[in-house]
Amino acid sequence: MYAIPWDVGPCGVFYKRDLFARYDIDPEKIETWDDYLAAGKTILQKSGGRTKMMPLGEPNLVSIFEIMLRQLGGQVFDGQGRIAIDSPEGRRVIDLIAAMRDAGICAEVEYFKHEWLASFNDDTIAS
Repeated sequence: MYAIPWDVGPCGVFYKRDLFARYDIDPEKIETWDDYLAAGKTILQKSGGRTKMMPLGEPNLVSIFEIMLRQLGGQVFDGQGRIAIDSPEGRRVIDLIAAMRDAGICAEVEYFKHEWLASFNDDTIAS
């Protein structure tokens, strides 16, 4: 098998308990990305559009794509080192990311930038 020089390790989703409670979201009921999308729509609607579910600006798309692809068992490269994102798993991830962005649940902010850091202290981003 072709070895790539890096890999994505364990991942988690952090969320603000107070915001989930305010908008009646039970995090124990979120088991899939589809559940996450539905919860994000609820938060967006109940907050009057103020609170987004996650930060997902354009610069963040590659990292979330890779994480979600691997969660589905897909890989960026195949066993011979060729790009392998044109797969059912890759299509599912692209469709899901598009659905999240189209639903308006994603804040158009970049990780580690001012808006992202500021969101830790306000109610603009729930997770």
